[in-house]
Amino acid sequence: MNDPSNHLFIYSFNHYLQTMIFKLKKLFFILCFFLLITPLYPARAANLSPKESFLIKSNNPAATEKMFGELEIADFNKLEALNVYEVETTQEEINILAEQSSTIFIEKNNKVKISQLPNDPYYQLQTYLTNSNITSAWDISTGSPSIIAAVIDTGVDYNHEDLKNKMWKNANGYFGYDFVNSDNDPMDDNQHGTEIAGIIAAQSNNGIGMAGIANVKIMAVKAVPYTGEGDVMDLARGITYAADNGARVANVSLGLAEDSQALDDAITYARSKNCLIVAATGNLNRNFIDNPARNPNAVGVGAIDESGNKASYSNYGEGISLVALGNHIYSTSWNENNDLNAYQYGNGTSFATPQVTGTVALLASKDPSLTSDQIKKRLVGSAKKIAAMGGLNYMVQLGYGKLDAYTALTYDKYPPELNLNLYKNGGGIYTIKGTVSDDKKTTDVYPDTPDSNIAQVRYQVDGNGAWTTLNNNPIQLVTLNSNTSALPVGDHDILVEATDTAGNKANLNLNTRNATLLPVAISNKIADYSYSFVDQSPYVNTTAGQTVSMSLAVKNTGGSVWDKNTVHLGTANSNDRTSIFANQTWLSSNRIAMQEDSVAVGDIAHFNFSITVPGGVVGDFSEHFNLVADGIGWMNDAGIFWKVSVGTPSYHAQFVDQSPYPVINQGSTIPMWVDFKNSGSISWDISTVKLGTSNPLDRSSIFYNSSSGSGWKSANRISMAKNTVAPGETVRFNFTAHAPNTPGTYYEYFRPVADGVKWLEDIGLFWKITVN
Repeated sequence: MNDPSNHLFIYSFNHYLQTMIFKLKKLFFILCFFLLITPLYPARAANLSPKESFLIKSNNPAATEKMFGELEIADFNKLEALNVYEVETTQEEINILAEQSSTIFIEKNNKVKISQLPNDPYYQLQTYLTNSNITSAWDISTGSPSIIAAVIDTGVDYNHEDLKNKMWKNANGYFGYDFVNSDNDPMDDNQHGTEIAGIIAAQSNNGIGMAGIANVKIMAVKAVPYTGEGDVMDLARGITYAADNGARVANVSLGLAEDSQALDDAITYARSKNCLIVAATGNLNRNFIDNPARNPNAVGVGAIDESGNKASYSNYGEGISLVALGNHIYSTSWNENNDLNAYQYGNGTSFATPQVTGTVALLASKDPSLTSDQIKKRLVGSAKKIAAMGGLNYMVQLGYGKLDAYTALTYDKYPPELNLNLYKNGGGIYTIKGTVSDDKKTTDVYPDTPDSNIAQVRYQVDGNGAWTTLNNNPIQLVTLNSNTSALPVGDHDILVEATDTAGNKANLNLNTRNATLLPVAISNKIADYSYSFVDQSPYVNTTAGQTVSMSLAVKNTGGSVWDKNTVHLGTANSNDRTSIFANQTWLSSNRIAMQEDSVAVGDIAHFNFSITVPGGVVGDFSEHFNLVADGIGWMNDAGIFWKVSVGTPSYHAQFVDQSPYPVINQGSTIPMWVDFKNSGSISWDISTVKLGTSNPLDRSSIFYNSSSGSGWKSANRISMAKNTVAPGETVRFNFTAHAPNTPGTYYEYFRPVADGVKWLEDIGLFWKITVN
């Protein structure tokens, strides 16, 4: 214990400890000093709003991604086909991104929901195959495995006994894609998607289960999780995936109330790939159908009941195309026990929609040349008019009528139109020149879209010998400028035959004795310029400030080629008058350009333009036009005019949705909201259009909240959430209700009002408010 070395160690260690304690104390005082003199800045995120999911479309991805880096936004995904990004960020950062020149639009990544209703055991059993005339359609086509129908939903049970042999596979052997979990396994975990798939394409004639509508392949695209509620971005991804992978039709038995530019872009993209979107209108019995069913490039499907009336739950309104039976629809199913032979009944617009999708698949199987627009025309043009429509061709509750699959498949009964002339070139060679198009007489629905395509054009000389084929590739319009072989001296009959893809035939006999020289020069004599009327867009009903598209088609019946720089559509009655409706689509205030660079004799010229109604204009106008060869003279006047009726701007509102009935404690506040669509013809201004108390009008609400930011302008007025709302747009009225101190049940009525102008439609809007 007295070893000196031990004492030295102890001393040295104590000295070391004392030295370190002194240094730490010194460091502590220095840190405290700097903390006292350094301003305290809160963390950057402390004052920021919570992160949300947004969709951003960019016209310069490099610039957009650079800005993501500057804002330290690392959580983003890109939908390449649309140049749309999905980002998780704050409202403050979104405000910065909105100011960038590369940003086209920004919207919230809203939720989409499957359009399903609970089963009801009291629904009467009904066969939709007979109701939609599908069994008769099978006499025409039962489908083709080369056609792909995408089911964009909760996934598909690809192991089900009635579906396993009907599934599409990609090059890697997968049945589709799961955009919810970002993997290659689109297995259903809800049952909704499997039910949809069975209606479209369950295997037929296999001795088990049920019969699907079409013998086509099912592409499984999972865009919604097991909860039945997913994101717009996943739906947009699903649509572009289906289109990119060859689907001719995509079933979307889901939707949302809000508008979405990203979803609109996805549907436009699908249309460019010839993939038709068939979507459910929704099941809230409201006069406003879901998105994407209301998109003009989609087919919106509502539901009827067994009696042929609108189903009690079916949404209706602008954009609905047609209806099908929605009650008691039997189909394949999935359950948590993974039973591979599960079946069940479903009710709702979800189950009306795949009946239309299956019919689209039959149409595409019978005639693969049909475009999405042609198929949509056949669906709505052939829809069966039912008693509930009151004899109308179109009704907002039932669209153009009830699905009739057989009539859709046998829709085109008219032969093609041949607009041809014969010209002589010398040496016994003749030119067949002009157009062959499908007849459009079947219906006035989508009149500019042909019913079928031209499958073959051929000719035969003098009624014997071989046929010469001029076209053998199905296309919408055949333009001919074809020379015959050298014919012997003398008169000859040249019989031209055209066949459309529906099998209809038309013939035109051309005789060489009537052939004229092929015009090659442009004349400077007004006698060589004449035309005949072919078609024009309808008369116009509009209001001040609106722009309306218009069109005119005429045939060159003169003796000269028309040049775009010479032949124009000019204002007439009197000639060269200045039109008050001229806009930037015109060459000047009295001239409109021809679409074609040149138009030969016998060919059709088109003038596509628009008119804009100046502000403050009201009344009926007759806008007269005539063709003029500028620098040469005016042509024969065919009396071309449009009646333009300009009405008084109107205020109208259409209910969309509202917040749930609230339960609130006395003296407390609760946020509430209601959405209205501007269904009138004039923009709403925040200073004019408000939500007013009603029943009686202008009463003072006991739930009035005088606090700043509560949304209330006074005890009987609530403000819009936007400064202006254009016709067709939807706006929300947000407000905070302050409960009185007296408990009870209250009924608070409201109605939109244009202050100083009029009260808008009364739809009986109210909230039942329970105060505890």
